[in-house]
Amino acid sequence: MSEINESVIEAPLKALLEDVLFSLEGYLEGQNDLKMIENQLKDYDTLVGLVKIIGNVFKTLMKKVDKKMNQLKMNINDNSSYRSHHPEEEYEKLEQIIQKHEAEIRGHISVRVSIVIQD
Repeated sequence: MSEINESVIEAPLKALLEDVLFSLEGYLEGQNDLKMIENQLKDYDTLVGLVKIIGNVFKTLMKKVDKKMNQLKMNINDNSSYRSHHPEEEYEKLEQIIQKHEAEIRGHISVRVSIVIQD
């Protein structure tokens, strides 16, 4: 009876692990993570062993998710601090371009005026 219960429980646990791995696939760092998980899954003998492996895999993946989330938060903070200074820099560049064009226009106007006066 115990073996029947274990086999009934084992299949859903494997399916759960597969779903977790599929959902968090983007957080795995290359083939090393997959090989580690595969090796752990080969080593279990009992249902308790499978549950421990699932727990370890889940903890490892959650650490990777937390690490990735922290990296994303840092990137967002870096980008937002850059953006806060960026409009001021952009404004200054545009102001310089406008001043340059105004000077060119004034130069053209003075040339035209001098041509008209000479005629």
